[in-house]
Amino acid sequence: RANSTDVRRVAPDHEVVQVGWLTGRTHYLRLSQSPASDAELVSFETEQRPRALGTVEVAGRKWVVYRSIRSERAWVSERGDVRLLITGNGDEREFRTMARAVFRASVVRPGS
Repeated sequence: RANSTDVRRVAPDHEVVQVGWLTGRTHYLRLSQSPASDAELVSFETEQRPRALGTVEVAGRKWVVYRSIRSERAWVSERGDVRLLITGNGDEREFRTMARAVFRASVVRPGS
């Protein structure tokens, strides 16, 4: 269930829209969407320099996996001219469910 939303400045010229979900008793995921570059968005969301760990494919879409804060991971993909980032402490099944759902939904532009 959704439990948080926010719009924040990720770079001088870009905002990020963030929505958080509780996926179970102890798991959560956050979806972030921004026209910022991969490096800007990953640095902002993970609080560290981007270092790709590899890629995963979900429903024909490639997601680049990054290390994130605590023991979390961040998955990043593109849809049109925006970057989509999923992070949290969910398990791989939960990340994959979110990744599939993201590409079925419409993209919302920050500020619109």
